[in-house]
Amino acid sequence: MYKRLKRIISIGIMLLSLVALSVPAKAAVDLNAVFSVESDGWEKWPQAPEVQGDTAVVIDADTGAVLYSKGMDAARFPASITKVMTALLVLENCDLNGQVTMTETGMADAYSGSSNCLPQLGEVFTVEQCLQMILIKSANDVATQMAEYIAGSVQNFADMMNARAAQLGCINTHFSNANGLENDEHYTCAYDMALIMREALKYDKFREIIAMLDVTIPSTNLSGARYYETHVQMIVPGNPCYYESCIGGKTGYTDISRCTLVTCAEKDGVSLITVIMGHPDWNVICLESSALYDYAFQNFYRVDMSNGYEMVSGGVAVLPVSATAEEVEATAEQTEEGVRLTYLYGGRTVGTGVMSIENYTQYQQTVSVTGEIEIPQPIEPEDVLVNVSSSDGEDIQKPVEKQGSGSKFVAYLAIGILGILILLCVILIFVGSLRRKRSRKRRKRRR
Repeated sequence: MYKRLKRIISIGIMLLSLVALSVPAKAAVDLNAVFSVESDGWEKWPQAPEVQGDTAVVIDADTGAVLYSKGMDAARFPASITKVMTALLVLENCDLNGQVTMTETGMADAYSGSSNCLPQLGEVFTVEQCLQMILIKSANDVATQMAEYIAGSVQNFADMMNARAAQLGCINTHFSNANGLENDEHYTCAYDMALIMREALKYDKFREIIAMLDVTIPSTNLSGARYYETHVQMIVPGNPCYYESCIGGKTGYTDISRCTLVTCAEKDGVSLITVIMGHPDWNVICLESSALYDYAFQNFYRVDMSNGYEMVSGGVAVLPVSATAEEVEATAEQTEEGVRLTYLYGGRTVGTGVMSIENYTQYQQTVSVTGEIEIPQPIEPEDVLVNVSSSDGEDIQKPVEKQGSGSKFVAYLAIGILGILILLCVILIFVGSLRRKRSRKRRKRRR
């Protein structure tokens, strides 16, 4: 019986394996997919220019509001814009003065035909120099070396990248290396890259490096000085792709991914991030990024949604120029930080804010907010002492009577008396029980 059962299980496993092999695996990245500009169909949204890149997104860097979308959540191969995430983890986990030594791990990606700095085994750089080579030269070998430096291995570092992407709210991302070299399991989407860029921009050192037109890496223990120029044409004055408001970004390219570009532009206090993925011509992808920036700067404006109440964070919405603050709806939810408000226009999230529960109690009386928030009951104040004059004329301190304090005293007195009575009953029952036991013992002795 046992052998027959074992044979049936084995046959079942074989059949399931054959079925699984016969079903083609679904590719994470569909390079043949064609996308339209979804944001043109959003309610009351300004019409945007068409771009030739496969996918694209524009977000407001401060609020995270999406202003333009063309297949923004579709998986694509990122190529070297991957290095924005690598740089973010470096900034979050390393001392910029730390010493990084090239090992066999990093040297494995130092080959001809790949973007690298051609280091030597045992060559030493500072972490900051590595960041400069990663973001300006787009050095694959140095990115891989930093992965080992931080996490002990490329796989461990990839796990860190994926965990961080999840924390940032990425929706369609899976990294398998630190540099963006082609791998079927290494993909992201335009929206996720914008989120990663948004987080990296919080670091002044990141902003400083991506804005550099060139960099010189000083001589090391095994090499002379190295000189590199930026790949981001949009920040180079005199270049046909120059865009005055662009503060920097990161480029990427492989034969499969084609051109990928993530940049940031700032103008009149507004900070925007644009991502375009999948086009063969660098001039086209740069000029289209500029066109998307013009569209966003001209068609949207920022609105203070705090109504004069102090915010813990946020409190700003980004709206089309034809919209007003009165058209914005708000939803509320309670968080550890306080009450989180989400601002909606035409069903789209256009901003968020966090305020204290105390402020929210007043705020909700002035605007329409949906969502149930538990408002804590006010705590009874402590006794307040005031100076009064006694009968002999001396000043003494006397507590101010609180409303309802007399009824509370009566209630406490009643509870105390009740407790004493219950205790007496317990004692009487115990004593009675002892007496009965003694009486029984006496009767037994008499017998």
